[in-house]
Amino acid sequence: MSGDRLAAIISFGVGLYWFLQGLAYGYWVDMGPGPGFIPVLFGSLTVILSTALFLQTLRKKGEALAAEEVRKVGLIVAAVGITIWFMNILGTFLSLGLFLVGWLCLLERYRLLAALKIAVPTILVAYLVFIVWLQVPFPKGFFGF
Repeated sequence: MSGDRLAAIISFGVGLYWFLQGLAYGYWVDMGPGPGFIPVLFGSLTVILSTALFLQTLRKKGEALAAEEVRKVGLIVAAVGITIWFMNILGTFLSLGLFLVGWLCLLERYRLLAALKIAVPTILVAYLVFIVWLQVPFPKGFFGF
């Protein structure tokens, strides 16, 4: 099994989860999009794209899963799990910022300063859009944001 095939299987599961959770929140409410609109939309897109990736990997013959690919996929799954766990402790945006810095430094081999130059504005824009503008109630951590 190739790393792409493994990533497609994991992505399919995540997309299906998003889709089902979005339906539970309410896809369409009172003549307009409900709180589950975006999760249903992105969950559907993730399921479609991961299925396409999986089918594409079936056409390739003789690919084996390398130890480096297993390490990367395992590291990503663990990092996402830890980030989700820390969201209630540190807050959504601090947890996602640490995840982004960790991803850039450990997987993409960026230097810490370069990773911070990317992560800080990204999290700041996400905070301004989702908290200030859209007023989405994300989990707040110990620091209150």
